[in-house]
Amino acid sequence: MLSRIAEYFIPPHYNDHIEDRRSARLLVLVLIYSGVAEILSVSNATYLQYAEAGYVLLVAGLLNVVVLILFKRGLSVVVCTNINLGYHAVAFFLQSWWGGGLESPATTSLFLLPTVSMLLAGKRSATVWLGVALLTLAFFFVYESRGQCPPSVRLSWPFSLSG
Repeated sequence: MLSRIAEYFIPPHYNDHIEDRRSARLLVLVLIYSGVAEILSVSNATYLQYAEAGYVLLVAGLLNVVVLILFKRGLSVVVCTNINLGYHAVAFFLQSWWGGGLESPATTSLFLLPTVSMLLAGKRSATVWLGVALLTLAFFFVYESRGQCPPSVRLSWPFSLSG
């Protein structure tokens, strides 16, 4: 069933070359999987009383649907990838900000940006997204090294990665 859904969103001109088709299929599957995961994660954010993250996840999930439609209508794999990574960079920043900055588990998601970009858009795009991830980390580092701390969401249950 997922194959049929993916086939629906791949424009016909990507059937000419195997590499182009692989990239198109990978983009569609990334958008579908991440969109579904983000929309399903809204309930987790609500359960944890983390409404801000819920809104960010909902918007990102819906934007995945918009990018799928734009891809179906002819936008290239590289452009769709960069649009997708752009709003995810904002989402990761906001989740990291609200989650406590460098100590937030969401901060590690920043390194998905160059990884996904390398798979779908190539080295040049991946280099740009690596720069965005590093600049975001540098922002948090400088901000926190000055004694300031991003707001931390108060969870309804104790949370610790260290045990």
